[in-house]
Amino acid sequence: MSKAFLDLPEADNMTNSGSVAQMSKANEDLQIPRLYIAITALIQGITLAYLYQSVEQQVWPGTNLTWLIALVTFFIGFPSLFLLIASRHDYQGIIKGLLPFSVLISALGAYIGDQQSAFPDLDSTLFVFTLASLIACFKAIMYIKLIVNKQAIHYESLFLASWRNAVIFIVTVIFTSVFFGILHLGAALFDLLGIELFTLLLREEWFWLPSLTFAAAFSIHIFRKIGYLADNISTILQTLLKFLLPLLIFISIGFLLTLPFTGLDNLWKTRSGSFLLLWLITLSLFFVNAIYHKGNDNKPYHFVLHRFILVGVAILPVYSAISLYGILSRVAQYGFTPDRLWALSVWFILSCFVLGYLFGIIRLRDNWLIIQSKVNVVMGLVVLAFVLLVNSPVLNFKAISSYSQMARYYNGDVSIEDLDLRYFSRELGKPGYIAMQQLKSEITDAHPEIVANIDKQYRYVQQSIHRKHNKNIGKHTADITATYWPNEQAFDRDLITYLADDENYNSNRVSEEFRLAIDLNQDNKAEMLTIIDRGGYFQGRIWTKTDTGWNSKMIRLHVPKNRNFQYSLDNTEIQLIEPPYKILNLNGIRIDVNDINAEIPQTEHP
Repeated sequence: MSKAFLDLPEADNMTNSGSVAQMSKANEDLQIPRLYIAITALIQGITLAYLYQSVEQQVWPGTNLTWLIALVTFFIGFPSLFLLIASRHDYQGIIKGLLPFSVLISALGAYIGDQQSAFPDLDSTLFVFTLASLIACFKAIMYIKLIVNKQAIHYESLFLASWRNAVIFIVTVIFTSVFFGILHLGAALFDLLGIELFTLLLREEWFWLPSLTFAAAFSIHIFRKIGYLADNISTILQTLLKFLLPLLIFISIGFLLTLPFTGLDNLWKTRSGSFLLLWLITLSLFFVNAIYHKGNDNKPYHFVLHRFILVGVAILPVYSAISLYGILSRVAQYGFTPDRLWALSVWFILSCFVLGYLFGIIRLRDNWLIIQSKVNVVMGLVVLAFVLLVNSPVLNFKAISSYSQMARYYNGDVSIEDLDLRYFSRELGKPGYIAMQQLKSEITDAHPEIVANIDKQYRYVQQSIHRKHNKNIGKHTADITATYWPNEQAFDRDLITYLADDENYNSNRVSEEFRLAIDLNQDNKAEMLTIIDRGGYFQGRIWTKTDTGWNSKMIRLHVPKNRNFQYSLDNTEIQLIEPPYKILNLNGIRIDVNDINAEIPQTEHP
């Protein structure tokens, strides 16, 4: 494409060395004094080190997830955001604006901690909370900075601030990560030399955590000082996006034109059709806003290509409607889950954008960028409100999902035997636990095995938390006591000793273990079976004693959904069922057609 067609900026627009020095000096004079930066980083580092140690030593607030998440959120967020946007002339106003926002984020962290304190799927929950908090922080600091300095809130100023803050944040994370890696490298090198003093110092939380906060604080200071480089980086990225946007619009229009001939069935067969369409809308909006951010004064393309892109923006509501159909179809079949609620939320936000843009195109055509700017400013506040509410009781996706799944059971859409107890215990946190306790009180007499299985699912969660905690603090998990049937005396004593000493057998921790002595082939001699329960996944072995020791073979084991092995073992009479077909033996070649549902191994070909 020619320069005239894309209207790319000239290279001589770059700043010269004299202006660079002046801008660096001016930016440094605007920032708060370095002494204040050092004090802020020191307080932040010491506090985070104490919070880290409280988890290691199991003292408050490390023993209370509600307070722990709230305090960690505050002492990571408030100092970092303050250093990112505060200047000499407005730091007092920034503190007044940031403080209530940081307290609000910390309160939401406390709510998340309370919801997950007893039965957490903590990794995914903290990831969602962290991501939502990052988005909220990036949105909030732009508005706080403009309001404190009594500047007009328009899209161009928000755009410049968002790109600059994003670049500074990313390079600060990279710099701090490299710094952390160097500390670990130093500890390893001193360890090789046998100098334990420096090794222990570099690995001590009281040293490396304050060191990281100092590194992060002064990297923010440095990168703010050369903020013009962040602007140049964003300009380079926007220039690259100018080439990519026409390609993306071409794919978008081409895909839509082929849909009437192919239909939607192929799209739904992927089981990720709505997800892909939402990504297409997201990328289109991101590219368009990265390029068209200066209102009607911005003419990045030739008018022919501009009209082509205009068409691509105008058809985005069609993709929004198709993706909604796909999401609602899954909801109608299987009810709400946190993933589907996230999909609906993302769809709603993206649809507000594309419908606002479509309204601007219909009303103003080529001048639609006037409405685009207004839509972006308003939707920025909507996104900020959403990422805050989604971590609050107002939009608790796990509570909504738990209510939806139980409603399907009460309405008869799913039977008690098919209710996914594992999903409630592993994915729905405290709301799932409350729903299961209510269900237990209703089915205690009618379905005692289901009640036992509910209790067992939550024991799995507790055991998983206990093992993970012990692993983090360097402790070994206590051995799990095996359950014997019919009793321990019937099980071979030599095999008990062998299993206790077998490192391979004990290398993988299990939730429960069952040891059965039962005569399977009716030869008046009991076979020894071991069945291990790995959080709901069962593995079985049959053991035989040879001249060289004990050997084992894997056995097929099928536990139907919502069946409890321990309950069945205690309350059900064991039955031995003859296989309907004899096993065919051809000089060592065995043909067994009894389990027709067993997976047939495939021969690999070169």
